[in-house]
Amino acid sequence: MQSKKKQLPGFEGWYALWQEKMKLDPIMKWSVTARNQIEKQGDLQTKSSVTAEIIASYIKDENPTQKVEARVCDTLDEIIARIPPRVLQEQVLKHGTIKIERCWVEANLPDVEVLEAIAHVHGFLSTILEDAHSAFGLSEFDQIELTHDGISEVIHNERNHIDGKFPCMVATSEYRSMQISLSNGQARNFGTVKKHVSREDMEIAKKRYYGDRPIEDNEKPSWNVEDMAENLFNMARTVFIKDGYHSNVALLIHPTKGILPMQLETEVRADKYLIMKKVADEVERHGSDIVVLINEAWTAPFDPENPYQYPAERADKKEMLLLVAAGKDGTNVNMSAEIIRNGNVATLATTQKHCNEGVTNILQPIIDLWKRQGKISSGE
Repeated sequence: MQSKKKQLPGFEGWYALWQEKMKLDPIMKWSVTARNQIEKQGDLQTKSSVTAEIIASYIKDENPTQKVEARVCDTLDEIIARIPPRVLQEQVLKHGTIKIERCWVEANLPDVEVLEAIAHVHGFLSTILEDAHSAFGLSEFDQIELTHDGISEVIHNERNHIDGKFPCMVATSEYRSMQISLSNGQARNFGTVKKHVSREDMEIAKKRYYGDRPIEDNEKPSWNVEDMAENLFNMARTVFIKDGYHSNVALLIHPTKGILPMQLETEVRADKYLIMKKVADEVERHGSDIVVLINEAWTAPFDPENPYQYPAERADKKEMLLLVAAGKDGTNVNMSAEIIRNGNVATLATTQKHCNEGVTNILQPIIDLWKRQGKISSGE
């Protein structure tokens, strides 16, 4: 780029600002040193490490993490044996998953995985190029990304939320880790199936749930968290009454990209903890400002005498249609309606709504992500 600077009036002043930013960025400073070493001395000094993390909660601080030295021949039993017995409580062994992640690091950047560092460098340089096109009145540029399934895709310049990286460069730990159930030793992995929803599909759905009547204004999307929660819960009620059930769905919402729907399928409780981490990864890639979850669930008052007893195990449980929503602005909304069953007929009681009374634990992985991004205050 510097070879073309004579063709760009004001280049020196513009580039000086970016040079200062690069000097203040430890990973960019490392990249310069790494490049010089590779060109003049040889390969980087890399080593691998293994992190074993137990996932048995939506709340990260409740998940014990144990770092162990990498050994090629380590068995699962040997890794588990290094985890302090005090953390392997009954609830953890029954519903927990151990995530084993292998990371490669370079001697001069020991706290950052090598691929994560390279992704950061790529994003930084892409941001410089994007800014150059804007500063000097050049045409916008697109980049070609080769996705994990081998498909080429044109990526447009809507990547500010991921610092100029390709979406495939975000939340990559899943590609270098495995997850194993502590209860039976089986691998727990989730696949993603993409489905294109055509206009014809949408018309069929509209006909099924609304007939010939128009959708009321209060059932159309709004970008306000509370309004959107109300609109979506009204739609959820309509779907439930028509079908007799409601699937477990997550809606990732961005003001310009629209709504990315995800249908979440789990087999056991442990899957719920894992799948919400996957939802958080998609939130990061999508840049979502609002997340809404809608599902059927058992509820019961919290019993401090039995903190690990789940609502489904309680005699006083109630079956509910639930919606939980949270936004980057700190707003959170919980909505519910009790499901009343009479034989094969299911109806819903009156909707209950609570705003800003605390984020439901299931959304905590998303809240943690937004806090790391500096998009939501730690006090929310």
